[in-house]
Amino acid sequence: MASCADLYRLLGDKSAMTDYQMACTSLGARLREIRVAAGLSGRALAQALGWHPSKVSKLELGRQTASVEDLKAWAGACGAPGSIAELLAMRRTLETHYANWRRQLAGNPSQTSGFRRSGEAYTPAPGC
Repeated sequence: MASCADLYRLLGDKSAMTDYQMACTSLGARLREIRVAAGLSGRALAQALGWHPSKVSKLELGRQTASVEDLKAWAGACGAPGSIAELLAMRRTLETHYANWRRQLAGNPSQTSGFRRSGEAYTPAPGC
């Protein structure tokens, strides 16, 4: 699944991405709440998890999509194993919004004019 920021940059369609963006933002805000409640700075959490500090920032801002493993590690490092089920449910909601957006996009080829599908990447069509 692409990150919210990647999809937004790809097509620039703000209205179609609204639910997905809101889900990204909500998950990120919840991750931040858990970290702050644990009394950890972003840098301290990153160090505890062996991540670059920018990953913590990107996850909290919804600019990177957290994997299931990321969510479990985050909750564990913050001493909040009880939040894992909630975080996974939020991620499933995010996946649902992403799938809905993809279906919506597939039904509206005008949103992809100038692009052609090549594997999972989008490349400019010839002549663009």
